[in-house]
Amino acid sequence: MIIAALDPPPRAARGESLDSAIWRLHRLTGGIAPTWEQLREAGIAHSRLLRWGWRGGLAEYYHLTTRTVVPFYIALAIQLAANPDPLRVIRRDCLVAHPIDDTRMLVEWLKHKTAPNPKIQRRSFDVRRPRSAPRLIEMLLAMTEPLLPHVPDMDRERLFLVHFLTTSQHRQHDKTAGLMPYSTLSGRINLFIKHANKRIAEWNREHPDRPRRPLPSFAPGQLRGSVATQHYLASGGDLLATAAILNHRDPVVTDAYVEGPAARRLERETIARLQRMMVTWVIAPKQATKSASSPRLRPCNSAVRSSLHDASRSEHRKRRASLPASWWLPDMSRLGRSA
Repeated sequence: MIIAALDPPPRAARGESLDSAIWRLHRLTGGIAPTWEQLREAGIAHSRLLRWGWRGGLAEYYHLTTRTVVPFYIALAIQLAANPDPLRVIRRDCLVAHPIDDTRMLVEWLKHKTAPNPKIQRRSFDVRRPRSAPRLIEMLLAMTEPLLPHVPDMDRERLFLVHFLTTSQHRQHDKTAGLMPYSTLSGRINLFIKHANKRIAEWNREHPDRPRRPLPSFAPGQLRGSVATQHYLASGGDLLATAAILNHRDPVVTDAYVEGPAARRLERETIARLQRMMVTWVIAPKQATKSASSPRLRPCNSAVRSSLHDASRSEHRKRRASLPASWWLPDMSRLGRSA
């Protein structure tokens, strides 16, 4: 790493290189983004700052910023299916070892909406996946480590720490870093969508045969509902499975999160399938009773019917020949008297 090197990187052919400036400013500022006064003291020209992305561009080489925090927040919001504000204030000690499986790790956070008794939310992940939630949290811990000496005491245990490049009268402290405000998160998500759609548009121009869909506009509070809907569709309409993902005790609460035409179409198809199953279950016993009382005969052709008829007649003649004549001949005397 450039910052950890003992000796400064070589300078560029014309002036100072970006690597050399990052190394020198890191020792001047104590590991955080330099202020304008520190940049002037270091003799950094404005033309080079413009090429390097100004203070915001330099800050991203040292620690997490309000711009670079957004992809981490969105990825964790999708994997954890967490409420937006409880995820924003998640603690740094949220990683817990799995009690049984060494290849998995638990992520725990508090849902403060259930105050005065906050509810613990918990999910486990396979740590062998490089972009699983525990791995992303480990990256966040490393990227926010330089900010810990510069945050207020009340925010020191939080995970989403950012460096403030500007001052604000709404901030409750005079520190240069702290917990990411919710309003800043919403604004930065909009900026993230704008930049992502710009890159997608450039991709579509260069690859018209493989176009990509642009990102829709969304707020932090919509991510949980979107995750719930996707789990609902993937499970084939299993509301209980979706409730387990969202840590809901009552599936009725989960149903409020499931939305979209695809989910409603799946609901209609599921209801129709259940209705057909119910009708079949009700009618089947009656059909079974009817078939047991009067068994159905298989149809046969004319040749089979003729042979069965002839066999029946011959059997009838044999049985009549074995009986006394008085059993089957008519009583002529009675017939005569009747006449």
